[in-house]
Amino acid sequence: PDTSISTEICSSKEELSNNSDNRGKDYADHDSAEFSLCNDEEEYNDMDDSRLPLPGRESHTCDLDQFDFYLNEIRALKRHNSEAPFDEILWRFIRSQLEKAKPVGYEELSDSTAVVAKGPQDNAEVATGILNPIHPNLIADQTSIPLEQVLTELLYATKSGMMSLKLAPDCKRCGSMVCVLDKFGKLPKGAYCEGCRYYNLLDSTSKIKVIFLLNNDVFYVLAENFACQPSKASLAATKVFAMVPATFSGSGFRYSIGCGGDKMMAPALRAGRYRMHCPVARTDCYLVVERDASGKDEPLELPLHVSDFVCRNVNDKCKTLHAAHGKVHMDVFTDTKSFFVLWVQDDLDDETLLFLPREERKPFTTCMQLIHNMTFERLFSDDTEMILARALERMSKIEEEEPKKNNKMRKLEDGTSCRECV
Repeated sequence: PDTSISTEICSSKEELSNNSDNRGKDYADHDSAEFSLCNDEEEYNDMDDSRLPLPGRESHTCDLDQFDFYLNEIRALKRHNSEAPFDEILWRFIRSQLEKAKPVGYEELSDSTAVVAKGPQDNAEVATGILNPIHPNLIADQTSIPLEQVLTELLYATKSGMMSLKLAPDCKRCGSMVCVLDKFGKLPKGAYCEGCRYYNLLDSTSKIKVIFLLNNDVFYVLAENFACQPSKASLAATKVFAMVPATFSGSGFRYSIGCGGDKMMAPALRAGRYRMHCPVARTDCYLVVERDASGKDEPLELPLHVSDFVCRNVNDKCKTLHAAHGKVHMDVFTDTKSFFVLWVQDDLDDETLLFLPREERKPFTTCMQLIHNMTFERLFSDDTEMILARALERMSKIEEEEPKKNNKMRKLEDGTSCRECV
C-alpha cells in the first residue's frame, strides 16, 4: 500500500481558521491570570491511574454482584422520617439498564503495532448511555418517579459508596460539560470547555449540571471525557463516525474509507480539507485529501496515534494530516488509554460543527435543585454550606452586573451594534 502521507503542525492562528472563523479569537480576552481555569495543571490533574485500562476488563461492562452489595448498604442506611423509604422501582430500573451492558472493547493483539479491521457492524449504539453519566432528571422521566425522590436515592447511593456526585458546568457553545468537579469549592470563575475549548464564564448555578457516576467496580467505562451531543447541522457535515475503544496492549483498529468490501465505513473522501475532532479523547486536527481517488489507486495506510492530536489547552496547535487521495485505511491507536471517536467532518466553521442550539439541548438537573433537596442538606450541607454560600454570592453578583453591561449597548444608524467605551 501507498504510505505517502505526511503530518505537519499549523504554524499560525490563521491556519486554525476556516470561513473567517478563528478559534483563537474567542479566547484572546481570557488569558489573564485572574481567571481560575478548570484545566490549571496545579489544581486539575490528568487522568489518574484508576481510569487506565484494566487487564482482562472491557469498557462498558458491569458487575451486578457488586451492584447488589451496594444496594444492601443503601437499604441499611437510616433515613429521616420525612424522607420516602427505599425505592425498589428506581433501583430495579437502574439494574435493568446495567443488565443491558455489552462490552464495546474489541479484541486486542499482543503486538502494539498491529491492527484489527473493523466495519459498520462494529459501530453499534451503546445501550447504557443513560448511566454514563447519570442525569437525575432523565431517570425521573424514564421511571415517572419525582425528581426529589430520585435525588434522594442517588444521594444515599453516594453515601454508601456506590457512586459519586459531580458538578459539571454546561458549555455555552457545545452543550457538553465544561469540566467535572467533585466539590463546590473547586468551582472556578471561568473555564475552558474540555470538549471544545470554548471559554465559559460560570455565572449561574442554573447552568451547572448535577450528575452521578457509578464506581468502576459497578460499571466500568474507559473514557477520559464524556461524549457531546452533536447538533443536527454538525451531523449533516459528518463523513465518518466510529467509536474506538482503548486497548491495554496498545494495538490498534483499522477503519477503511472508500476501499470496498464489508468493512468499508464510508465512500472515498473527495479532495479537500476535513475536520477531525473528538471531545472524549480531547483531540482536534485536520485531514487534507490532495485529490479525488481514481479506480486505479491503491488504498493508503494512515496511522493515527491519538496522543499526537490531543489539544487540552486553547493555545495547543492543531496538526494536519495529508493523504494523496481519498481511499484510506485509517489505523487508529488509542494510546491515550481512553475511548476515542473517529469523527471526520467537512471543514466548516465552529458555529456549524460545535455549537448546539438551545432548542436541541436536553434538560438537566441544576445545582440549585440539588442544594434545595432535603436529603442533600441533611447528608452533605455541613461540609459545603460556607463554600457554597461564597460561590452563590459571587454568581449572584455576576448575574446582577450582566444586565447593566447589556444596557450599555447602543444601536448605530446602520443597524449594527457596538459596546460603549467605559
